[in-house]
Amino acid sequence: MVELTLGGVGRKVYFERGIQTMEPRGEERTLRSEKVQIERKTFFLDLKENDRGRFLRITEDVGGRRDRIIMPATGMEDFARALDDLIVFEQEELGR
Repeated sequence: MVELTLGGVGRKVYFERGIQTMEPRGEERTLRSEKVQIERKTFFLDLKENDRGRFLRITEDVGGRRDRIIMPATGMEDFARALDDLIVFEQEELGR
């Protein structure tokens, strides 16, 4: 992690792996991880915890390029319900 102080304002900006954050992240602990390979993409689902709470980090890796989304663990059930609805819709569409 790299720490920079912005000129004259005393505000610190932190960079970790090219991602800018305003405050350093607390220590993260991985509670459980799953890996899913779909065609040429690999998805990593990591349930993690830090001093701010639990969260799910979903990482998509395509040929070394990674994109991530992070959601609070409190939203996982709503996310799973929405995904289930999309799966049912897709299966119904394929059945036509």
